Amino acid sequence: TGAEIVELAVAHARNAAHARGVTIVAGDVVATPLAGRRANLAGLVLRNLLQNAIEAAPAGGSVRLTSRAEEAEAIIFLVEDSGPGLPDAVRERLFQPCPSSKPGGSGLGLALSQQLAQQAGGRLELARSDARGTCFRLVLSVAG
Repeated sequence: TGAEIVELAVAHARNAAHARGVTIVAGDVVATPLAGRRANLAGLVLRNLLQNAIEAAPAGGSVRLTSRAEEAEAIIFLVEDSGPGLPDAVRERLFQPCPSSKPGGSGLGLALSQQLAQQAGGRLELARSDARGTCFRLVLSVAG
């Protein structure tokens, strides 16, 4: 279910968050059924988004993962951080492979995450990025 995917993704990211002094919160979650390969792909996307959010949030900051159902048609996952937002240059090439500015980064994370979202029958979008932080939205159709 959506709730299990959130729980597993948060558990996977908890140590990285703790090491950086970032609070990770699983907010409202829905128990919408999502199984098998689609659930695994969604989990991989959420893990990557959480890792990026943890790296973007300042020490003492927070990362929040929530999900909600959109009628009976889709499940929406939101990953939000309290970081400074994405620079314009990054936003322009958001889902394209590019050189990473992060130590040890490959520059492939969001591009791969978008492909995984599409393979799961969904889409990955930038919902917001400003001085209050960044929010990515993963939308998966329930029907698949």
